[in-house]
Amino acid sequence: APAPAPAPAPTEKLSPPTSTTAPTGKKKKKRVLVVCGPGNNGGDGLVAARHLVMFGYEAMVVYPKRSKREVHYSKLVKQCEDVGVKVLDHLPEEESNNHEYDVIIDAIFGFSFKGEAREPFGTIINKMIEMQQTKKIPIIAVDVPSGWNVDEGDVANTGMVPDVLVSLTAPKLCSKEFRGRHFVGGRFLPPNIAEKYGIQMPPYPGVRQVMELRNTNSAALEKKDDSDNNWAEEYAAYCAEKEAEELKSNKIESMEAKKEGQEADDDDWALQYQNYCIEKEAKLAEKEKADAEKKASGSVDDC
Repeated sequence: APAPAPAPAPTEKLSPPTSTTAPTGKKKKKRVLVVCGPGNNGGDGLVAARHLVMFGYEAMVVYPKRSKREVHYSKLVKQCEDVGVKVLDHLPEEESNNHEYDVIIDAIFGFSFKGEAREPFGTIINKMIEMQQTKKIPIIAVDVPSGWNVDEGDVANTGMVPDVLVSLTAPKLCSKEFRGRHFVGGRFLPPNIAEKYGIQMPPYPGVRQVMELRNTNSAALEKKDDSDNNWAEEYAAYCAEKEAEELKSNKIESMEAKKEGQEADDDDWALQYQNYCIEKEAKLAEKEKADAEKKASGSVDDC
């Protein structure tokens, strides 16, 4: 499989988890609805919900059919509840206060799904699509959009078209037809397995575990003159630039908060730690770029 190409700079910046302002003037957390299925894809959703809380989001899980075969899943539910995640058996009613979200995570069905979605998931998928279209709530699909065939795409004509796809370990064949923002995550595929199945993994820069890709059917993939090194250098430079902009924005925000006499709270601590991580990533990216330039210079001298 050819290596996917790095994505161009996005037209809009992804919002940090505390970018919505409450009527009181204090920032409130972004709300995420995680819809989980009964299998491994649903387990991924439960794990994502717990981590989202740790990253400063407010997550709610809809888990209509809980797996009774694997005790592992009940433990994942317990871990979610331990960090304050509500786990419901059905979608909240529209008139309730729990019906407003900033994003929906589709973790219902994965690569083993075939045929048509059984109830209650058929209705839930249709409701998610309705929320996406009428309320403009973006959908992020985990590995494979629910209802899609892993190889052929939406052959059942579900109408599910997520805004973002997060492929796990490697993109699946159905992602060839996907036109939204596409990420791949999972930097743990053993080299012998990758070689056996002809999978060329993206060159993750620094310590990153996730990378954004262009559409896998892009004409740019047919070009053979772009090396992985050039790709990695360009993407590292892009990440460093974006993170520097975010760091500057966060520092200004922090200074303004101090001027207004706001007391330090959990959000301030999270902001400081985020700034620290961004600085470390930027330094790593600069070091990698310098090392690559030095290596390239040495190759020219050898000639």
